[in-house]
Amino acid sequence: MGCGGSKSESQPNTSSQAGAASAPEAARNGPSAAVAGNSNAEVAAPPSANEAPPPLPLRVDTTAEESKKIQHELDREIDKMLNAEENHALHIADKNAAIAQFEKLDADGSGKLEFEEVKKLLTNLGLNIEPEQFDLYAEAMLKHIDKNSNKCVDKKEFVKFYSKILKSEETRVKFAKKLVKEVAAEDLEKSAKAQFAKYDANGDGTIDKKEMSNVLRNCLQLELTDEQWEHYTADIFDKADKDTSGALEFVEFLNFYKKCLASSQIREKYESKVVLRYQNGQWEVR
Repeated sequence: MGCGGSKSESQPNTSSQAGAASAPEAARNGPSAAVAGNSNAEVAAPPSANEAPPPLPLRVDTTAEESKKIQHELDREIDKMLNAEENHALHIADKNAAIAQFEKLDADGSGKLEFEEVKKLLTNLGLNIEPEQFDLYAEAMLKHIDKNSNKCVDKKEFVKFYSKILKSEETRVKFAKKLVKEVAAEDLEKSAKAQFAKYDANGDGTIDKKEMSNVLRNCLQLELTDEQWEHYTADIFDKADKDTSGALEFVEFLNFYKKCLASSQIREKYESKVVLRYQNGQWEVR
């Protein structure tokens, strides 16, 4: 019995040794090996290479109104991009058309349109111009095209003018009307300057009251006595002399000329008003 007891004490504990041996091995093989050693642990299988990852949870951060606003902004940006592409294509087409017309007008191939070549452009505006007025209209139009004031039109200047004025019927009509007014105003000013120089007897650059009397007597068909002419001239002169200097400078004379003497129709209408302002043979001052 004593021998049996010693045998029992000396026999090794195999279960504890196995456990002690498995701990270092588990450490070497990592956590998965340690878990694998536990029969009671639940291990999740890793996803295979062909398996799609689980979808992310959907999150609604915007209201319906905000969503509409975002969509509207996106639509607007898309429209802007499409319009930019379309405008670019139209710009190229307009430029090519302008260059083609420029080369057609540039008869001598100098690369610029000189005055006689610019006059041909007037036919594109549909204006009924008298032959003697062609130069006036060409000069007026040249002011709109010739940006560097060298009295001719280069290709770059023409392309800009074409894109702004000539490419559409609407802009051509508007520009033609504007040109007519400008030419009429310029022609009127030239006529006024000629009359001003004619009646500036002493050449001092102004029209005094005596010189103004000569203007009125020679330009208007009125049957007035000398005394009536004197009253009438004094009244008209005082109204025209805005700065009360006692003499009319050209700008003051031009204002009177536009209203009273610029054309035969304007003169006839003005003469009728003068006659109406006489009551009982006396000039009615207003």
